[in-house]
Amino acid sequence: MEDPVQDGVASPATPGTGKSKLETLPKEDLIKFAKKQMMLIQKAKSRCTELEKEIEELKSKPGGTDDIIKALTERLDAILLEKAETEQQCLSLKKENIKMKQEVEDSVTKMEDMQKEFEQSQRNCVKEMENLKNELMAVHSRHSEEKASLQTELKEAIKKQLELSEQLKFQSDSEDNVKKLQEEIQKIRPAFEEQILYLQKELEAATNEKEQEITHLQKVIEANSQHYQKNVNSLQEEFLQLKATHQEEVKELMCQIEASAKEYDTEVNNLNQLKENLVNQCEQSENIQKKYECELENLGKASNANQENQVCSLLLQEDSFVEQTVNEKVKNLEDTLKELESQHSILKDELTYMNNLKLKLEVDAQHIKDEFFHEREDLEFKINELLLAKEEQGCVIEKLRSELEESNKQFCYTVEQHNKEVLNLHEQHQKEISGLNETFLSDSEKEKLPLMFEIQNLKEQCENLQQEKQEAILNYESLREMMEILQTELGESAGKISQEFESMKQQQASDVNELQQKLRTAFNEKDALLETVNHLQRENEKLLSQKNLVPELENTVKNLQEKNEVCLVSLSQRDSMLQELESKISSLTEEKDDFISKIKSSHEEMDNLHIKCEREERLIIELREKVEQTTQYNSELEQKVNELTGRLETLKEKDQNNQNLEKHMDQLKTHFEDQETLLSEVQSLHEENNKLSSEKNQLNRDLEAFLSQKEEYLMLKEHISELQKKLQLTVEERDNLSKLFENEQVQKLFVKTQLYGFLKQMESKVSEDDEEQDVAIVLQAVGESLAKINEEKHNLVFQYDKKVVELEKNVKCLQEENIIQCEELRSLLRDYEQEKVLLRKELEETQSEKEALQSDLLEMKNANEKISLENQNLLILVEEVSQKLGSNSEIHKEKEKSFTKELENLRLVLEQKESELQDVRAQLILLKDSLEKIPSVENDQPSVKELEEKIEYLEKDSKEKEEKTNKIKLVAVKAKKELDSSRKEAQTLREELESVRSEKDQLSASMRDLIQRAESYKNLLLEYDKQSEQLDIEKERANNFEHHIEDLTRQLRNSTLQCEKLNSENEDLLARVETLQSNAKLLEVQILEVQKAKAMVDKELEAEKLEKEQKIKEHASSVNELEGLQLQLLKEKKQLQKTMQELELVKKDAQQTTLMNMEIADYERLMKELNQKLTNKNSKIEDLEQEIKIQKQKQETLQEEMSE
Repeated sequence: MEDPVQDGVASPATPGTGKSKLETLPKEDLIKFAKKQMMLIQKAKSRCTELEKEIEELKSKPGGTDDIIKALTERLDAILLEKAETEQQCLSLKKENIKMKQEVEDSVTKMEDMQKEFEQSQRNCVKEMENLKNELMAVHSRHSEEKASLQTELKEAIKKQLELSEQLKFQSDSEDNVKKLQEEIQKIRPAFEEQILYLQKELEAATNEKEQEITHLQKVIEANSQHYQKNVNSLQEEFLQLKATHQEEVKELMCQIEASAKEYDTEVNNLNQLKENLVNQCEQSENIQKKYECELENLGKASNANQENQVCSLLLQEDSFVEQTVNEKVKNLEDTLKELESQHSILKDELTYMNNLKLKLEVDAQHIKDEFFHEREDLEFKINELLLAKEEQGCVIEKLRSELEESNKQFCYTVEQHNKEVLNLHEQHQKEISGLNETFLSDSEKEKLPLMFEIQNLKEQCENLQQEKQEAILNYESLREMMEILQTELGESAGKISQEFESMKQQQASDVNELQQKLRTAFNEKDALLETVNHLQRENEKLLSQKNLVPELENTVKNLQEKNEVCLVSLSQRDSMLQELESKISSLTEEKDDFISKIKSSHEEMDNLHIKCEREERLIIELREKVEQTTQYNSELEQKVNELTGRLETLKEKDQNNQNLEKHMDQLKTHFEDQETLLSEVQSLHEENNKLSSEKNQLNRDLEAFLSQKEEYLMLKEHISELQKKLQLTVEERDNLSKLFENEQVQKLFVKTQLYGFLKQMESKVSEDDEEQDVAIVLQAVGESLAKINEEKHNLVFQYDKKVVELEKNVKCLQEENIIQCEELRSLLRDYEQEKVLLRKELEETQSEKEALQSDLLEMKNANEKISLENQNLLILVEEVSQKLGSNSEIHKEKEKSFTKELENLRLVLEQKESELQDVRAQLILLKDSLEKIPSVENDQPSVKELEEKIEYLEKDSKEKEEKTNKIKLVAVKAKKELDSSRKEAQTLREELESVRSEKDQLSASMRDLIQRAESYKNLLLEYDKQSEQLDIEKERANNFEHHIEDLTRQLRNSTLQCEKLNSENEDLLARVETLQSNAKLLEVQILEVQKAKAMVDKELEAEKLEKEQKIKEHASSVNELEGLQLQLLKEKKQLQKTMQELELVKKDAQQTTLMNMEIADYERLMKELNQKLTNKNSKIEDLEQEIKIQKQKQETLQEEMSE
């Protein structure tokens, strides 16, 4: 009897399409699927046993076989429909699971692609940075080499000038020749001076252009950095708004704190930028002024020295060698001019090269901007997608909640009808609980309100004290500046005034020390007040945790009020102290005015002393004339030193520009780090979505598991009350977590204000051991109740089976005669019905397989279309890249050929010119020898002049050719650099080609797989056709069976007429059977009520699970906020390091003054305290992280227990 039913139940568990999908599923999903099938099999077995019992009961009836057959057919149809519905649900769940997995895999692949693209962009940026640094180093080395060459040339020029002066001393006698030479020199001098002025103007214009370009670049970079910072801030604000949806009170506080912090940061950044700009402008203006002064002094002194040397030397020269010396001097001047012109051309080339570099850098910056903009758009699109997914999940949760509410209403309606007494008890219990909660909440809120007002008042007082402290610090800084000014003024006065100033200085230092001591006492009082505030907050938390101890809380409130009064008294004392400080500051200002009047009187005395000194200086002038000779030599040395210092300053300016570039590169790196943080946040959102989907699946599975179990209502009532208590405990935990979050925010403010000397400490810890124990006890009680219910259920079934067996024995004794006639007919009916069921199942399986195959076909078609489009795009890209590579390689080859040809031609030209120069030099040497040998030089002066002119012309040609060769060399160097860059580009293109080819190979492999799948799909279609043919055959057989069944029904009708006679005898037995059926119906009603009660409890458990999920989300948000606080801590540590560096600089500058030493000592003490507090803060953060880990472990254990 039971074997065919079991086979029919087990057959849908392994359909045709399920084999391929089950092989891909993981072990956990397979285990869950097997459990579900076992539950379905057990249900089917129970149904089969019930049906068999009913059939055996109906066998006793002599007549009414038609009714029995109809009832059996109806029940079988209902069972088949239920089975079909369950199979459809299973198929739909499988499809949803497959879709979810595909979506997860797609999202993972997308994220990996994004990460790869981002890493590639970072690598490219790093390479470009390294190239720029190398180019800057090369430029710096060139500059140093040029500097060394200029210094050597200067030394050689000085030596030549000394030699010329010595020769001029020996070769100056005749005044007539001297006058002629002076006239010629005066004619030549203005032309040279005009040329020098023109060159100076060009240099100044070039330097101004460079400076303007540098300032423009700095402004552009600063604007870009500000734009990026604004974008990043906007994204962070949006992300914070998404997090703060579940915490409204916390959101308001966070917004206020962030707004204040951002305003403060923007103000600080603006001030720093203004300071840096002012410092740079001042340095640039000073450097320019120094350059102009040095150049003017050099020109003036050089002209004076040349005139004096000429006058002195002309008086001692001889007549015979005058013309030769003058010509040599003119030649030297012409040589120096040519050298200057060549240097000017080289500088122009360098300027063009730098302009090209600037253009390249601007193009790179624009490219980076475009990439950043595209990346930001992609991130915004992803964030919008995540928000939409989150909203969809919220809609699903709301639907589930609405369904739960509807089921709760139905349950309440049924319970009110059947169990009025139980409802009355439940209502009384709820009323008592609500009354207790209202009384408890009213007491706690009444106690909270005064404490909150007190805390707000204390916070306002603290803010007022901070403002007063800032005002006192500003006054102190103004006094310190005035003291420094007075020190500089008094340093210029005489000895007596200096002694008086030192005495006054000591008095003011003592006053300042007293003020500092008073400020320290005020700070200590402020710390004490902050400690009292912390103590009050701790006591408030203890009061919230100990709500039952109301009288003790009233006593503590009174104590707190007394402490607040003491705090108010201390604040009033502090106000009085501040007023005294202000009075002392006013007295100090009056003393300062008196001191200024004394300084004025001292200035008048100094004027009188100056008059006396002028009289004495007249006597000293004679001595100074002797000293002036020595000062001239010193002035010459100073000129050289000034020239060297001017060049050093130019080098320093270039170094500063390099440092600014490095700073901007660091800012770009920080922007890239911000992008990485945004990507990590997007990944966390994806993970949260995955968790929500997994939790949704778990909820569905839990619903199915709980519906399969049966529980009693009264036992669960007690457990519901316990769960309500636990809900209250969880609410308390939530409040504690919110308080922890508020404390962390307060600590965030505290860390920011530590840099300026303000100290705050907030601590809060929550113990959650009791809650863990309560949850474990509840779970144990639920398990025990379930075990008891199962035991009672088995006992009832066992008793019911015994009763049924007894009744069956009685019925069998009466119906043995009817059974012999009906057994054959019923056996035939059962066989036909089983065959019908099997045929229907096979039809449904084939239909489901057909639908699955059709869906697979559509997916395959879509995938083939996508892959074909991607292949076409890739082929187009490959062709374009290959064309570019071919064109680039041809261009490079042509450039290399042309470059080699030009180099060979230049080498040949250089060799020819060197040979010509050697010939000219040999001719010059012969001419000089001939001139020395010839005695009559005066007669052959015109021929000598002609030769000299030719020599000069040849030297000019040679120098011009050398300049051209230098230019050609520079062009060759540039061409080499361009070749190197083009080679690198070619390498990158080749790498891209290789990557494209690898992708093409992968696509070809995927296409092969798709072709194989298509072939397998064709085979499946063939098999499907065969099965459809078999189905047609079986349908024909089913029709034949139906005709046969109709014949049998006719025979049954005839037999029913005979059975009517037997019905009269079996009426007594039917009455007994009806009573048994009524009892069975009552038992079924009771079971349904128990099932409904269980469903209610399941819904309440689901509500608790939702609350737990919300807590887990809040916990995750708190963890993310902790990470944000850690990042802020790192930033503030960097700021502290900067302040330490500034303090060290202040120490070096302030070694001469005592006041600055005192201040440095105070700053050092403050820095030590700040470092100690930072260590304490880090230890607190570590403790919080440990607590978070413990909470995670607890949550995991709870989830495992719930799943079990």
